[in-house]
Amino acid sequence: PNLSEFYVPTPGSVHGDDPNPALEDLNKRAEAKYGNRPPNGYFYSGYALIELLTRAIERSGGVDSAALAAEFEKFNEEPTIVGPMSYTTELHIQRKGRFLIVGIQGGKPHSIEYWTNTIPIPDEVLYRVK
Repeated sequence: PNLSEFYVPTPGSVHGDDPNPALEDLNKRAEAKYGNRPPNGYFYSGYALIELLTRAIERSGGVDSAALAAEFEKFNEEPTIVGPMSYTTELHIQRKGRFLIVGIQGGKPHSIEYWTNTIPIPDEVLYRVK
């Protein structure tokens, strides 16, 4: 309850202090529809994937899985609510990302700043291989 000097990266803040107004708008829409704000910032990652899926369906003209995969593989720094996302024919997972650093002082969370890793996560770390 009195946790302090603790910091965590998350896709966004559910506490009403996210620097991205689109995320706070999504928080309010979720609360209006479901009676609660999202439980944590990882809700936004799912929303971003639905954004991408919607674009892939629109661009491919349907829901054929091969056509959708081909559209996803064209996404290069594609804008989403959590920042740009990319896919390739070799990799369908994000190696880079934008994260909101949330600090906790006296048990209360607060947004600090967005941070983006500039060096892609190496395969041996991403896949935990040695």
